[in-house]
Amino acid sequence: MHCIDPDNLRSQALAKRLGAANSGPTRLPPPFQDAPVDAWKQSADQWRARRKELTP
Repeated sequence: MHCIDPDNLRSQALAKRLGAANSGPTRLPPPFQDAPVDAWKQSADQWRARRKELTP
């Protein structure tokens, strides 16, 4: 899981490249609870499959 600021397009692009999908807004624990972030997630199986694609 990646917690990414909605305005951080470069981090979003990297998360997509790694196979994650935006699951929508979430909250961080204190003291960062007011920071706007979206949760980018993928299952362990999705991560393993994408890892095989990206490693030589």
